[in-house]
Amino acid sequence: MDSSSSSSSSSSSDDELFTLPPVRAMLFGEQQKRSRKVRYRRIDWDEHVAEKLATNTFHTRYRMTYTTFQRLVDMLDITVDEKQSKRSTGGNTPIKKELVVAGGIRYLAGGSRNDVADILGVSDTSMTAIIDKFLSAVLSCEQLKIKAPTTTDELRQVDNGFRRISTAPGGVMNGCVGALDGWVVTIVKPRLSEVENVMDYRSGHYQCYGLVVLAISDSRLKFTYCSVAGTGRTNDVRAFRRLPTHPCCSNSCIFEKVLRTPTGMEVME
Repeated sequence: MDSSSSSSSSSSSDDELFTLPPVRAMLFGEQQKRSRKVRYRRIDWDEHVAEKLATNTFHTRYRMTYTTFQRLVDMLDITVDEKQSKRSTGGNTPIKKELVVAGGIRYLAGGSRNDVADILGVSDTSMTAIIDKFLSAVLSCEQLKIKAPTTTDELRQVDNGFRRISTAPGGVMNGCVGALDGWVVTIVKPRLSEVENVMDYRSGHYQCYGLVVLAISDSRLKFTYCSVAGTGRTNDVRAFRRLPTHPCCSNSCIFEKVLRTPTGMEVME
């Protein structure tokens, strides 16, 4: 190897050496930049509420009245340590439990995680924590648990609720103990190694792969039953008929019994 080639190789190695961040920092005093702390403009909840009430838009934003919203806040077991919140957010205004509920509702209503974070004035990390905290509080709330009517008296109460909202002559809604509907939850196309028949999961109506979720509500739109009842190609009626035989659907047996009683009660789709 000639000297010029050796010199060129050595020069190239030196260039690579000096481009290494630790070496440059040591020789030229350059320090790696740390991400600066950001003070988020936390939304003023009281001011926000006053504005939405004044413009009659609170219900539009949160799918309920402010009074109901406050009842939900009181109902959910959401605890916020303000001192810890200040330490973990670099001195930002603590995240109140009202913000946790507001963020959870707007996210579940279809809002983008990032957009809701910007509205509330929180970081992406805090937004993730807000969603987790809200969902955990809802799932552990005894008052919000989905419960099917299990006695004749409870069934009669549901029936009376539908009678009250039925304005048609002759009482069209007589004997109704639930309103049933299905929803196809979109999923990624399953692999043959995961399921026996991939096409069972494809909905011809919605042109997608999914699972059928069945829900039953009373006259006040309160859910009394909910279950993943079948694959995407299963229609609502077939899915409903299968529920009593499903090991996870014991509560639905009460509805099957209702359909067979001589009282004429039924679940309407």
